[in-house]
Amino acid sequence: MRLDARAALQCHEFLHKSFAPACFDLSERAPESEMMSELKRQGDLHEARTIENLMTKKLDILVINKDQGEIEKELTTAEALINSTAQIIIGAWISSVCEEKIAELTGRETASDPDRVSRPDLLIRVGLGTD
Repeated sequence: MRLDARAALQCHEFLHKSFAPACFDLSERAPESEMMSELKRQGDLHEARTIENLMTKKLDILVINKDQGEIEKELTTAEALINSTAQIIIGAWISSVCEEKIAELTGRETASDPDRVSRPDLLIRVGLGTD
């Protein structure tokens, strides 16, 4: 446990892989159990109900198509962040492709982080303006 705590403080990848197991094969580290399967199922149900509830509200919501390829999802995310009035973006993908498109659209320099990958369930716009 001490090694895990030390690694978590110094390694964002360790944290990400520890808390986003759906994206990585962690079967050796955390064998599947009935309880874990049920918790995952309950999490999926909760997420679906939450999104369904959001869709009933009078909000400007953009849903990025899951059937698009990764690059298309990133370009759609960048366009939505800069040129959309969407208050909520569902299914966003952010990595270097998205950051480069945002830099192109805004005329600002990119952060140039080739290791960044983010797939938030929801992006919520707060405040006014593109910043």
